[in-house]
Amino acid sequence: MRGTSGMRVLISLAFGVAFACLSAAGFAQTTVFSDNFDDGDPGGAVSGANWAVVPGLVNKYPLNQLIGSYADSLKNHTPSTDGQMGDPSIGGAAYEVDNNPAAYASYHEFELQTGILRLSAWVWEDAERPLCTPSTWPVRGMVGLTSLPGEPVITIIGGQVYHEIYPYQDYAFIGVESPTSNNPADPVQKFYRWRTKTDGWNLTTVPRKADYVCHGAQTWRHVEIVVHPYSGRVGDIQFFIDGVLVGEGRRESGVDCQGVEFRRIQLGTRFPETADGTAYRPPYSYEHFWFDDVVLSVEDAALPCPNPELRFDADADGDVDQSDSAVIQACFTGTDGGPFDCVTCRCMNSGGDTDIDGDDVTAFEQCASAPGVAADVTCDDGLLDP
Repeated sequence: MRGTSGMRVLISLAFGVAFACLSAAGFAQTTVFSDNFDDGDPGGAVSGANWAVVPGLVNKYPLNQLIGSYADSLKNHTPSTDGQMGDPSIGGAAYEVDNNPAAYASYHEFELQTGILRLSAWVWEDAERPLCTPSTWPVRGMVGLTSLPGEPVITIIGGQVYHEIYPYQDYAFIGVESPTSNNPADPVQKFYRWRTKTDGWNLTTVPRKADYVCHGAQTWRHVEIVVHPYSGRVGDIQFFIDGVLVGEGRRESGVDCQGVEFRRIQLGTRFPETADGTAYRPPYSYEHFWFDDVVLSVEDAALPCPNPELRFDADADGDVDQSDSAVIQACFTGTDGGPFDCVTCRCMNSGGDTDIDGDDVTAFEQCASAPGVAADVTCDDGLLDP
């Protein structure tokens, strides 16, 4: 059997030393970053060392930093006397800027990780507007993972820099996003949404609040984004709310079919889309959001192939026969003849290079069996990950 890689050395970018445990799937899981915002008085703090302001301008105004929540409006997802509202003696949460409306977003940059990335956070929203008004109010509060930003895209209006957008090669967000509808009954106004660069916005069936009554009950939501090694298929990125899978998306391919690198955690309202650079309507929020207990972890991942134990078994039936041979023949490019199809052919590439050539065919033949005859699962040991 081709084993998964051993425990990787990971750098803790937050408090204390990174620690390892076993995930539900049995793979080693390591915490890369965590922040509970409980180190301030009162209401926690947002460390400038951990969270930087997302750069750029929106409607000529710079984005704002998340702050620690005030004592008289403190939220903490840790249960206290009423089970929802936090107690200042317990801790705090990251809070959006209080001088609404104002665009705000903060990010934490982490070292490149390999394996399965898992970002989790708790989100609280007032959820009063636009549910309780006939008019539309911009409502945005998202948790996301992004690649490093590219060069800024500048929009100049009347000789003045109006928007300064830093695009990303890939991103994944989950949370509240309702900037377009004027109808309070529109589902977009009522439910959580998720988004990837490839798949766009997608509506979930999870409501923003416990009911649709104005000023009705609100509660903490636990959101999670899981990024798997790149396969080019739906499911490379998964979104969970309160432990329930609510959406699945795709990743951008990046270089050599490895997938674009996710390198930032982002909290707030700033999103990298063309509309942000051309629309006069800004990504502001007229509601208050709180973010708490942000945790990024990584776990070892099995080969992202149809058969994780045997890379050349394209149909995952346990053998390496003529049907699998047909796949590598269709993928064959010859030496330096790539690139090849990342989705179909990546597991036929034995050398981690950019072609499917004679070396890959030789490695394939070492695993060949016959129809219905189980192949030796150790035949691909020592080959580079696809």
